[in-house]
Amino acid sequence: LWADAENNLSGRIWIGTFNKFNSKGGNIYIAGGADDGGTASGISSSVMRVGDGAPDGYARAEGSGYSVETAGVNLGNRTIITSSVSQNGAGGDVFIAGRGSQSASAVSSEKGVMADNITIDSGQGHIAMFGKSSSVNFGSSYGIFLRSNQDATLTQIVSANTSSDAIVLSGDSSASTTLYSTGFLTYYSVPAGSQTGTRIAAIGSGGGVQIYGASGSAAASGSNNGAGVELNFTEVLANGGPIYVEGKTNNATKPGISLGLFASAGNANYIGSRTGVSVNGVSLASSTSNVTMSADIIQQNSAYPTYINTNGAVLIQPLTNNFASTFDNTGINVSTGASSITIGKDGNTGGITIGTGLTAGSITIKGGVVTATANLLTNSIVPRAGPITIIATSAYTQNGTATASLDSDILITTDSVTFGGSAVVRSNLPAAGNSAAIGAIEISNFTSGRGVRIGTTTTGFLSVAAADLAKLQAKFLRVGSATAGATVINADITRNTATNGTYADLQTLKIISGSTVSSSNAITVANLAVQATGAINLSGQNTVGKLALNSAVTGSAAVAFTAKTG
Repeated sequence: LWADAENNLSGRIWIGTFNKFNSKGGNIYIAGGADDGGTASGISSSVMRVGDGAPDGYARAEGSGYSVETAGVNLGNRTIITSSVSQNGAGGDVFIAGRGSQSASAVSSEKGVMADNITIDSGQGHIAMFGKSSSVNFGSSYGIFLRSNQDATLTQIVSANTSSDAIVLSGDSSASTTLYSTGFLTYYSVPAGSQTGTRIAAIGSGGGVQIYGASGSAAASGSNNGAGVELNFTEVLANGGPIYVEGKTNNATKPGISLGLFASAGNANYIGSRTGVSVNGVSLASSTSNVTMSADIIQQNSAYPTYINTNGAVLIQPLTNNFASTFDNTGINVSTGASSITIGKDGNTGGITIGTGLTAGSITIKGGVVTATANLLTNSIVPRAGPITIIATSAYTQNGTATASLDSDILITTDSVTFGGSAVVRSNLPAAGNSAAIGAIEISNFTSGRGVRIGTTTTGFLSVAAADLAKLQAKFLRVGSATAGATVINADITRNTATNGTYADLQTLKIISGSTVSSSNAITVANLAVQATGAINLSGQNTVGKLALNSAVTGSAAVAFTAKTG
């Protein structure tokens, strides 16, 4: 179906109810514009080719004046589009592209691509869908709107292609200035229990799903906030291929990605896999897909959760440099089989709150102010393979338990650290027990030159309170770094607890400084090591079983240590 073949910016496609298109292996195009490989439309897709006798741009709704139907492509209700010869067999590509009316006088909402209860199955072909809207007059302007509005009927988009771009869905409302202008929206208007409204499934081994959404400049308002990508009652599933969801907006206060925002019973999203789901005979009850969500603001309605079920890597990150508002993972439930979970990225100074516990092979959190109110657990079955890494450019607060299994390390880099009353940081013993344990907890400064205080918490310093030493349960504890400023033990400290069978001996402390290390307080530590570029002066009544002091300073003042007498 080819509209606006003259490429004069007018010519839409409207499909009614209960229609079926089947190419028996050929490509299917429901689009418009020139056959130019996307030059005029700005669309980039692997399914488009210059001079192949098919449209490479948008079908466009009326460009001016009143229009009842302002969708560039309306795929209708219960339309079936099939390009495969047989189930999961050879199939042609499916390319759909629509742009809304761009009418300054439109009196109905504008959509690039609109669909109700449709089925698209490309066999081993690709599926590429592009929608664009730019309403400046009427609200609810959507790039792509996939809706299910009948009980027990879902919108389903399926490809058995095995490439990472097996399914690409891209909705753009970035030029819209009206409320509720969402780039990519899924919604189920007649919820019943855990009914799915939209299923997007890459069932070919290694086949991937890519979803992009860009929204306009109007501020968020109400339950439909005009995010870049809004998912409701939706499954995004893949058979081992990557899943990538990206959302952005032209308003810094709006979410790039919004999950479960509509307050309707049964609203839940499933990403990766879902128990009990099989499509065209391919089970999607489990997945090894890597899952990535990228947006500067990611909003999750905690009452209507999202489930990320995969044994692959999970990455939740800002699209630009930083999360624009604190990312809170409450309501985002990642399966415990994930090989890794990373939240944030290098350089991110936006806040991160861990409100829902995380369990994975390894866990990495990178933010500005990081707060863990729920538990963190690494469960790698390979010894030493699953660290917990926290990088908080401003401050880290832990109120739950952080546990690394099988003797792995826990690394905390920040300028201020607080451990709540029930907090525990623990590196579990290896199977061989305490004698074989080498797990370490390392607390180091983020900013070069940041001073360190051990004993009493002091504002303006990376401080580890004396009472918190017992919460740091690993064979080795290291505090500071080669870039740390002057380090002072400003209260009596003790670390000489023998193993209790759950965690290793808490008897070893290493202090590292890029400056001096000093103390006039009592240090009671079974094994103490101090490494500093400046002088080391430990003049209190110290009780140490094994001692190693290493200063880069030369001369008699380089090292001073006083042992307890009497």
